[in-house]
Amino acid sequence: PFGLKPFGLNPPWPKSFCLSNRPYSSEFRLSEVGFKVIAELPRTPALPPSAMAMAALAALLSVPLCVLLLGSLVLDFDCVLRGDCIRGKDGSAFLPPRRSFDQTIPEAAGTAAGSRAIVVFSNREMACSNKTWEDLRLYANRVNATLHHVRDLQGPEFQDVKRQCVRTLATSSIRFAKYAMMPFFLQRYDQVALLDDSVHMSKFAPDIFSVGADTPQAVKGTLDASVVKQSHCDTYRVPRDLCALNRRLVNSGLLVFSSQHHSDLFDEPCERWQRAGGFYDQALFNAMFMKRRTPIYDLNRDPEPHRCSDRSPDIGSDGTVNCTAFRAWVGNLSGCPLLFGSQMGILSKSGRLGEVAQRACFAHVTRGSFSQRDKLNCEIGGQMFCNPFFAGSEVPAPPAVELLASPRVPVPPREGGNSLPAVVDEIDWAGVGSRCAGAAVVV
Repeated sequence: PFGLKPFGLNPPWPKSFCLSNRPYSSEFRLSEVGFKVIAELPRTPALPPSAMAMAALAALLSVPLCVLLLGSLVLDFDCVLRGDCIRGKDGSAFLPPRRSFDQTIPEAAGTAAGSRAIVVFSNREMACSNKTWEDLRLYANRVNATLHHVRDLQGPEFQDVKRQCVRTLATSSIRFAKYAMMPFFLQRYDQVALLDDSVHMSKFAPDIFSVGADTPQAVKGTLDASVVKQSHCDTYRVPRDLCALNRRLVNSGLLVFSSQHHSDLFDEPCERWQRAGGFYDQALFNAMFMKRRTPIYDLNRDPEPHRCSDRSPDIGSDGTVNCTAFRAWVGNLSGCPLLFGSQMGILSKSGRLGEVAQRACFAHVTRGSFSQRDKLNCEIGGQMFCNPFFAGSEVPAPPAVELLASPRVPVPPREGGNSLPAVVDEIDWAGVGSRCAGAAVVV
């Protein structure tokens, strides 16, 4: 094994080895009886390694160490984003603040009484998203809820979703992921708030799980400017006697569900998950509300004619805006706890957002805000003071009613959520704001 010659050749054979810890080399010669120490010779002291050699050795050793460390952090990062690891475990403490809301997902052995979750599906980054996530984390802590950020279809939230349904989500539209993952959370929590990633909470916002507590059978949400169309009912096979034609849709950006009363809303076959009447998941949610005759509690507490749903003031055929109509519209919005994207876009461009936002508690910065969207995502959270609409409000909350029992909209409004929000960038709202600034906002 040492490269020695065969027995009997007896070459002149010096071979040096390091024996024990002695500073000597021993010369060995092969004999017929084995090894025999012939002489002990002083060893020449070894030269210290050069700085270049040491640097090269350190670089070689650092490569596997870095790979192991990076792999550990990547695993922790993925675990934290999915929400299925414990806060501070391993490398998760080194992640950005907005990713530190991770908490263990409970088993589906039954929901704990009073348990709450705030769930957001988001696979994108938006302007100032770090701040948005941090605000949402603080809100979740304040209302004693677990915050879950679901970012793809590979997590445990979709483990019980049929394979063909996951394929539908991946190939058709990811927008239905919100609907598909809800059974997972309703099996684990008593109440679940489902939010779009463009929803902002004021630091003064009320406990959304406690609002409307006297009507636990109702889904909490806000009414949209758009109305139920026949195509919504046809796509999802809503019976004719339950189709709430020309009633306002419920906006799907912020919904609060109860596991006790609403688990049966999530059994619609995925073969029907498709765009209907200009909407994706919003059409599906509303179809289920109609089929199950689910009462809706309006978080905007907005009596008829649902002024908080109006996306813009009256605009003349020539594109002009009457100051009386504009001031009335601004005044109506000043009493709305939740503001929508096109409303905030117009208010921002006209210089009137500050006076309206101070009474708002929630903001849904939809695509309807157009060029103002990034600015609103960065600033609206700090402008909402929720002056005090929910606490001690003199305005009584309207009763929770199912869509079919809600009033018809006499003249179907322009398509809120589709064509209408384009007015944010089509009209000189700065000029309207300055021209109509003389009168105070009507509250």
